[in-house]
Amino acid sequence: MERNRFLDLGFRGLRMPIGAHLVLFEQPDPAASLRDSQRLAEVIEATARRFRTPLAFPLMDMTVEKRELLAAAEVRTDDPDTFHFGSLPTIEPDQFHDNLRVVGERLRVYVEATGHLVRRPDLVPIGMVIGPFSLTTKLMADPISPVYMAGEGRTAADDPELALFELCLEMA
Repeated sequence: MERNRFLDLGFRGLRMPIGAHLVLFEQPDPAASLRDSQRLAEVIEATARRFRTPLAFPLMDMTVEKRELLAAAEVRTDDPDTFHFGSLPTIEPDQFHDNLRVVGERLRVYVEATGHLVRRPDLVPIGMVIGPFSLTTKLMADPISPVYMAGEGRTAADDPELALFELCLEMA
């Protein structure tokens, strides 16, 4: 599909929600759809069809990337969704980068679901991941203070909280 087609849709006023979560939770077993790439692709396709758009947007779930990063950092926690770094991780950078090569189950399902959608010629599958800054804010209990400090010209050498923020940003 041509870029101009999508630009034209925008100029003509096309507006749509990225609503895969809405459709996901209408399913009889939403959790099963998160574990099966074909079922997840069907949810994403149903969302695009409901909102009459050729753009097949996936779920927007920051916990997927956060879990991947925590696994790569070898963080052991009972609740990764609410985990926040309180101090600098002790993993060596090379080991962290090696660990990133191992793809977790949920991310694999997301990627494979996007692959299934390629076979739908009237849809454009959209791949999406969270940005590094947004992911960093999910890794710290209070990301605002170090961002403010950096804006004031302070550096990681000035404050351990800013050092943690910068390392989390680098990891993200």
